[in-house]
Amino acid sequence: MSFETRLAAAITLLNTRGVGESARFPWWLRLAWRLGLRLRPPHFQPFAVNLFWNGLWFGAIWGVCMWLALWGPQVMMPCWLALLLSALVGTIYGLFQALFYAATARQYRLPRWEDLPE
Repeated sequence: MSFETRLAAAITLLNTRGVGESARFPWWLRLAWRLGLRLRPPHFQPFAVNLFWNGLWFGAIWGVCMWLALWGPQVMMPCWLALLLSALVGTIYGLFQALFYAATARQYRLPRWEDLPE
């Protein structure tokens, strides 16, 4: 039960500190919760987790869209290059998202997840 207690405390803290709703609960977090995954809000995730998670979903979606719209078989782009570009774009996006969440957590003086009441 400690996850649920900490999650409730984190949600209350995010609400009272005035963090915007789209930053508090991004679409991928709401989807993960509906699927039964126990993920922390991004402001309480470690930097590396935010970088990986945001980079993964963005790079995958961006790569598929680019392949279907521009890079597909008609352009003859090698698959390895498409994967490399998708990974690079995903990493850059993930880095900026992780920096955003770290900066806003600092701005709103949010505690670490481990410091929330159990």
